[in-house]
Parts: sequence; C-alpha cells; structure tokens
Amino acid sequence: MKDTHSRMRRALGEENHIRALDVRIAGIKREIGDELKRPAPDFLRLSKLKRQKLHLKDTVRRVLCAATNPQVQHSEPPTHLTCVDARND
Repeated sequence: MKDTHSRMRRALGEENHIRALDVRIAGIKREIGDELKRPAPDFLRLSKLKRQKLHLKDTVRRVLCAATNPQVQHSEPPTHLTCVDARND
C-alpha cells in the first residue's frame, strides 16, 4: 500500500514537472516568434532560445521515458533519446 502511494506521488510530481516544462517551452516558442517578427531579428538570441527549447524538450523526453521504463530512472539516458511516448513539437 505504501509503495502504491509513493508511486502515485512520484507520478503526480512527474506530471506537474512536465506541465511546468511545457509552459516554459510555450513561452520560449512565443519569444522565438516575437523575435522573428522584428524588422531585424537578433539571430544570436534566436539561437540561444532554440537551444533552451531543445534542452527542455529533451528533459521532457527523459522524464516521460523514465516514467514508462523504470530501469532507466537510475541511469543517465543518451542525449539522442527517442521514446515511444516522447512528443514531437
């Protein structure tokens, strides 16, 4: 019973973490769009924003894969991680 509760808490924590990451990704997407609409976009800033977005998306993939593959939780996944449940944005 205690194990079930801890798994539920962990799942809710992962869900909240993913939601927070999704909000941050959406904000970065808006910033990228705003920057591209400017008469003279700052391409260095665009590059940094895109890198941040990719980093956050990789983090989401890691959390999703760790949730679906318990053996992955304790090891560092490769940066080119592909998971069935990963999102494609």
